[in-house]
Amino acid sequence: TTNETWDCATDPVVNSSADVRAPGITTLRDAVQTACAASTITFDPSLSSPSGTITLQSELVIDKHLKIQGPGPSKLTITVDPSVDARMFTVEPGATLELTGLKLEKEPDAGAFAIQQGGAIFSHNANLIVRECEFWHNAATEGGAIAVLVDSDVASSTSIVASVFSENRAEYGGAIWT
Repeated sequence: TTNETWDCATDPVVNSSADVRAPGITTLRDAVQTACAASTITFDPSLSSPSGTITLQSELVIDKHLKIQGPGPSKLTITVDPSVDARMFTVEPGATLELTGLKLEKEPDAGAFAIQQGGAIFSHNANLIVRECEFWHNAATEGGAIAVLVDSDVASSTSIVASVFSENRAEYGGAIWT
């Protein structure tokens, strides 16, 4: 549904594993860019039957409060094209990302240390909540899977619950760097 007042989508449903905009489909990138603040992005069951992958061509920037609710990490993986040196998500100052039920994975050794902070997620002066997610084969100089940067005068939070980190690599903070 579209909220005409704000010209944004309320609780969009991703129905395509593509990362290119096309008529009649909603990609994860479309959902993130067009979702109203405080929306929950979910995934059509066809993307995870029996399991699926969404391959991004560049990072997704979170600049508002968003929940992204996946079907479970064994059902849906988000990755980045191995020819691109990018993380999956950047959470901008003042924004909130609540991520549940997804696997964030790169090909082993893809873009090893080409990313400075956060191989999968970089959160800067933001709020990050991760529940029941898996992080595999991500790499960065700081925070192989997740990097959290908070300036001393900014209130922000990070919460990670019931999540798995495996084979992530970094010079500092193989899984998480704060």
